Amino acid sequence: MAQEKTNKIRKALRWQFPTPVTQKDVSSFCRGFSILIQSGIPVLKSLKTLAVRTSQPKLRKALGEVARFVENGGTVSRAMENYPRYFNPLIVSMIRVGESSGTLDEALHRIADLMEKSVALRQKLKSAFAYPLVSLLVALGVIIFLLMRVIPVFIPLFKNSERNIQIPVPTQMIIFVSEILQMHWPLVLVALCLLGVLFWILKNTERGKYLYDRFELKIPVFGMLYTKVVVARFTRTMSVLLHSGVPLLEALQLSKAVTGSLNMSITIQNAYDNLVKGGTFEEVLRDSDIIPPLAVDIISVGEQAGTLEEVLERIAMTYEEEIDVTIRGITSIIEPILVLVVGSVVLFIALSVFLPYFALIKIL
Repeated sequence: MAQEKTNKIRKALRWQFPTPVTQKDVSSFCRGFSILIQSGIPVLKSLKTLAVRTSQPKLRKALGEVARFVENGGTVSRAMENYPRYFNPLIVSMIRVGESSGTLDEALHRIADLMEKSVALRQKLKSAFAYPLVSLLVALGVIIFLLMRVIPVFIPLFKNSERNIQIPVPTQMIIFVSEILQMHWPLVLVALCLLGVLFWILKNTERGKYLYDRFELKIPVFGMLYTKVVVARFTRTMSVLLHSGVPLLEALQLSKAVTGSLNMSITIQNAYDNLVKGGTFEEVLRDSDIIPPLAVDIISVGEQAGTLEEVLERIAMTYEEEIDVTIRGITSIIEPILVLVVGSVVLFIALSVFLPYFALIKIL
């Protein structure tokens, strides 16, 4: 009876708060699918098993449809094309090549590895910047509290002093900001929201996307990290696709969507166009300011030697290791800088409050 009530509550919660299908869900499916096929279980039976065992409701429903499609004589890749939100073109292409070459289990294994590395990288970035971001928000809240609740207590003392104290400029600045926040905080909030909406609109234009991505690549300290992440994603994806037997031109087209950088996507498209015209992969990368020259040299050697996928894998591994080192370095720098900046602002506010009293002491 108690178990039945628990199940009803769980179903109700799932209905009220539907959870989206994540990369982790898809990678777990691919990993399980690969293991079942390697164990000698037929593809259709593996799909039906996973359709029942998958805990994610939306993915479970999609896998049930995929299994029915395969049962009616279709292929796994063709069935997955009907669910682009869960199975992107990269996954579909790798599975199609795996089906045609009889290496579906290996293709699924590589997909799972690629997605797991992508999830791990994203998690590292989130974890690295979570503490500084929370600290910054807390500090901002403290500063706003001081300006709206503490400073107003002292304003009448400064303005109504019988000795006509000359209020110092820093104190005047703090009083001005405090009064603006007190009297017009709804307007300030609306203005900030409008600025946020305007920024979002401009950022989502074609030109805005390009400039914002360019800014992310060139911003001091963080730009270096972002560049390494983009290069690592590109080289890792290309390596996996080429290892799976996907042709170079198709691999380039598929990798554009996973780099996360518009500038990198433009570079990849230029490389694709150059290859179509009979050029080399290395020629366009050489003109790009995103991929470091040393990496381009290594890619050039791999292209000439016919070992491009192995070379790209080594580059990806190198950059993934460098990302870990860079993240640790940035977080170790951010924390003291954040403390210094916030401490300076709080010190400025405190001095602005006490400066009039120093002036009063001099008069007395």
